[in-house]
Amino acid sequence: MPLTIIYSISLVSFIIGGLISYSQYNILPVDNILEVIILSTSFFFRPKFDSKFSATVFYIITIYIVIKTIINVGIMGVNYLDYFLANKFVVYFMILLYLSGKCAFSPLFIKNIYTLLLYSFLIKYILWHFLSDSSRPGIFVENNFELLFLILLSIVKIERVGGLTKLEMIILPSVFLLSGSRSGLLCILFMMFCYMFKTIDYKIILKLIFLSLLALTVFKIFESRMVGMELQQIDRYVFFEGFLHSIKGWGILNYIFGNYILAPLDAYTCSRLSFYQVLFSYNGSYECYSVILHSFVLRVIYDFGFLGFILTLLILWRLLSTHLSVRSSIIAFACILLNGFSVSSLNSALCMLGLIFIITSYNEEHEKL
Repeated sequence: MPLTIIYSISLVSFIIGGLISYSQYNILPVDNILEVIILSTSFFFRPKFDSKFSATVFYIITIYIVIKTIINVGIMGVNYLDYFLANKFVVYFMILLYLSGKCAFSPLFIKNIYTLLLYSFLIKYILWHFLSDSSRPGIFVENNFELLFLILLSIVKIERVGGLTKLEMIILPSVFLLSGSRSGLLCILFMMFCYMFKTIDYKIILKLIFLSLLALTVFKIFESRMVGMELQQIDRYVFFEGFLHSIKGWGILNYIFGNYILAPLDAYTCSRLSFYQVLFSYNGSYECYSVILHSFVLRVIYDFGFLGFILTLLILWRLLSTHLSVRSSIIAFACILLNGFSVSSLNSALCMLGLIFIITSYNEEHEKL
């Protein structure tokens, strides 16, 4: 199938580009290439939805995003790049809803690509600590993004091919230990604990999520004290404080719906986050939007309100639970959410790639559409 060939060539190219580069993560613009591939994936399938839910939500989102784009970009003059960056995950959801029920990636493909990627991650992460000046390795992009992809791909491998081998169960957590990513390590521990339980219910999941967030918070505070930093100097705390400062004048409608017209953060917050100049507005002004907060959770609440955040979680759960077992759905959902407290989660092309593999891969007993 042409789509399988395109994905295979792209991933192999990304791996080669990463393994030969140690002054940067990859010699290729992985994110940009992935976005083009993801946006074009839908054209490889005939226009058919797997359920009324997928079709209904797809058309509702389409109408919503068209009207919102006209108002924001056409009427209000919002920079189209700033606008797209804030709404990218909405477009991703449209693609996922369209792809739901389509079959593209066989168990053999998943097995081969998983094995190749897992060993490539291990090799690159080991060599990085010898050949690079940075302590945070990455084969595609910053490892907070690619580690979530590796977790999602591991879930696909377990669901479509079978459980991880003993060697894979050693290599996978080793990659996360080598990464230096605290959020990534919490996610892989969460995943491994969940697969170890014979039975699992919502109480266990809530406890694990709570303990994971608590552990991350305590570790951050402990780490800051070890290096002589104050709490106010921890980047994630600064982002959260900036978020609170930017919404202090909100009314009830803002809390429900967020900012329908893309709105920059307040000047004080932008000034305080000026060291992230690369994330400032594309229009060249000294404005910054929610993307500078890093956390997907904060970004969605700021731009779409708590209603938008809840709907995002509901759609994500429906997509996952339709294509995975309950246990794997819970693990994928929780890891995406945990990642969203730190970085861009669903707004990341690599997270989207993992979700595409979940939705369009199939078991041997399923016939391809």
